[in-house]
Amino acid sequence: MNELSFQQQAALTAKLFRLGNEPEASQQLIQCLNILEQNHKNILSSVQMQQTIGLALQAQENQDWLGLADYLEYEMVALIHS
Repeated sequence: MNELSFQQQAALTAKLFRLGNEPEASQQLIQCLNILEQNHKNILSSVQMQQTIGLALQAQENQDWLGLADYLEYEMVALIHS
């Protein structure tokens, strides 16, 4: 199986959150963070990414699945491509 890029994994995870499949989406979220850690170490350590990850995890804690999906699919992907 081919590895997904962060953008592909984030889109898949965001879709699962938007569809209300929180258990599977949470598992996929771990894959997103693993891809970040493995392939984007320089961006992962940036202040902007750390703030965005914090906001995403806060959205998860508040069960704000749509907000979490937006952080993944739009904010974090944009930071990787900036």
